[in-house]
Amino acid sequence: AYRTVSDVAMNADPYTGVYVAFTPAGASSASWYTFGGTSLATPMWAATVAIANAKRAAKAKGTLDAPHAPLYALLGGSSYATHFNDINTGVNGACAACAATSNYDIPTGLGTPNVSALVTTLAAY
Repeated sequence: AYRTVSDVAMNADPYTGVYVAFTPAGASSASWYTFGGTSLATPMWAATVAIANAKRAAKAKGTLDAPHAPLYALLGGSSYATHFNDINTGVNGACAACAATSNYDIPTGLGTPNVSALVTTLAAY
């Protein structure tokens, strides 16, 4: 009943994520934090789909209610390498399916998106 595999890969390491400045109300200086993992990957992916949906709205198209459908359609085409950086090394555990391989795999999904190319394709879908 629940998904247990990745669709795409994003930076999941909190030590190599992005810096975020936070300035509390009334404070005169910011405190800096590093975020990675799902705290970073989820809003990055949501922003990617939101930008594609904004471009779709500008073309009077509906929103991508199930963006995984066009993502997996890209797998069979020659444009896969245009839209994703295939992650084919690394492991996430010791199970048989825990190693990254060429093309789709459980730990890294389709790979890291080339957001510019992917947004263009999703907007046109």
